[in-house]
Amino acid sequence: VYNFYGGLHVVLILWVAVCELELKVAASCTLGEYQIKNGDCCPLCPPGSRVYRYCTPEFGTVCIPCMKGTYMDHPNGLLMCLPCSVCDPELGLSVDQECTYTKNTQCSCQKGYHCIDSQKGCKKMIYHPSCALGEYWSKNGNCCPLCPPGSRVYRHCTPESTTTCIPCTNGTYLAHPNKLLKCLRCDICDPDMGLSIDQECTYTKNTQCSCKKGYYCVGLRGNGCGACRKHTICKPGEKVKVEGSDRGDTVCERCPDGTFSETEMSQTCSPWTK
Repeated sequence: VYNFYGGLHVVLILWVAVCELELKVAASCTLGEYQIKNGDCCPLCPPGSRVYRYCTPEFGTVCIPCMKGTYMDHPNGLLMCLPCSVCDPELGLSVDQECTYTKNTQCSCQKGYHCIDSQKGCKKMIYHPSCALGEYWSKNGNCCPLCPPGSRVYRHCTPESTTTCIPCTNGTYLAHPNKLLKCLRCDICDPDMGLSIDQECTYTKNTQCSCKKGYYCVGLRGNGCGACRKHTICKPGEKVKVEGSDRGDTVCERCPDGTFSETEMSQTCSPWTK
């Protein structure tokens, strides 16, 4: 369970002026805003915080700081911060830069390892002593055969016996030949973050998440998505300029002078009749 540093941090309240309610045609959300379910435009929360309460005609978005162990590195309209990456020493990783509220953990190689996945710091290592390909250097000083994907080390090899491997259990996986004593936990596609399962976790492959229909990705995770946001709804008086997709938001534009639209998400604007 995570706690705020020093207890609950001071709530950040952003005040935004609201247009007169009499206006029948509202403009699309501007840069620095996001659209909520009722169609209102709310100010984004700054990096290092998340939405606690959506804006109202009287008050701006209420933002609260991310909890310890989570971060948010961009302005956002999300209800949850992203979990910090863990530099697992069993994977040959050490912490190069600690996770902060605005930046994810950066991992680097332990002594005797080199990086085989250097995206945003290092994600995977391989040991490089004098052991042959397909082997690893155990703590007892032997070159042991790696366990195959979908399994982990139960007992290191000895001069008399080979590595003992056992399968990963439900909810865990290992995608590569390895020397690990624990399998990795499968990611969860949280529907509260607009996520759905694109590919179920198997013993040899992690879960891959994608955005639910009507949402687009605002935070990548592996080959999938880690956080999604609901598409903007174009209001009456606007038309759809660019359709929303799983990788981008809907773009709305106001109807030109002398034209109108009566429904949400109109594809065209009609001329006024005399």
